[in-house]
Amino acid sequence: MATGQAARRGGRYDLAVAAFRRAGMRPDSAPEARRREFQALREVDVSRYLIGRLLRRISMRSSAYKGFDAIEPPLDATTVARRLDTLAADLAVSADRLGSLRTADLLARDDGGPSNRSDSPVDLSVRIAMARRDLRRGRPSNALEHIEQAGGSDVPSAAGKAILGRALWQLGNGHVAASAFNLSLLYLIGTETQGSLRFQAAYKDYRIVFYRGQFYAIPAWQDPMLEEADGEARVVAHRLPRWVRDWVRNHIPAYAFAVLRRIFAGAPLRSELRLEEMVHSSDLLSVMRAVDDIHPVRR
Repeated sequence: MATGQAARRGGRYDLAVAAFRRAGMRPDSAPEARRREFQALREVDVSRYLIGRLLRRISMRSSAYKGFDAIEPPLDATTVARRLDTLAADLAVSADRLGSLRTADLLARDDGGPSNRSDSPVDLSVRIAMARRDLRRGRPSNALEHIEQAGGSDVPSAAGKAILGRALWQLGNGHVAASAFNLSLLYLIGTETQGSLRFQAAYKDYRIVFYRGQFYAIPAWQDPMLEEADGEARVVAHRLPRWVRDWVRNHIPAYAFAVLRRIFAGAPLRSELRLEEMVHSSDLLSVMRAVDDIHPVRR
């Protein structure tokens, strides 16, 4: 795995893919190795597509571009596409949304994908790609329908709001389109990290989080996190103020800090947040306006 990562960082995707494939033969590392192989192959595939589109725009033959010589023939276009399809169809990999990424890529280049109208559950990235395709084809109403069907996503989507704005603008609803564009820009400041809340954004002395369809403004010192166990989720916060944790981290040697972390791992230093007591709304702008009216929390 380390060999594959080093080769990938150096641009040697042929060596990276070969290393990940060898790692995938071991049961203990197979799922992660397949994910990394998919990601490396996808970088090659997307790069090849973008370079090809650029060359076509300047009326230049693809054979004149030599940038992929270092990874061919092991990773020629046909081999990469076939392997990506195989990995995307693998159940162990598809559970990690890689199948949806592959479908979205094909839709982005008008090279297959689901039919234009689908009432079955579809991943957000696929819905956005389908909406973009409809906009390219001059069908803003269909694009709007796809974005509305993706409204129940667990993650506020900047791309989804941007597509919504473009569709509404083309349909003549400029006021609502402007609001969608504004939300798209606001969503860009958020972060999405696995194992924590789906969306977090710093605003003044608050952390704005998105949880189960609502935005909540939580005092920043509480460092909200999402804990999931047995299908249940809850938002928790540290009981200790941040300045105490920062002082310990900065004034205790690293080895002692590591020991303390293990000692206190099971201690009840986290408590569940009472979200109903926080400023909250399904509209991000409303939460931000409410924070503007609150005296900043100092802790």
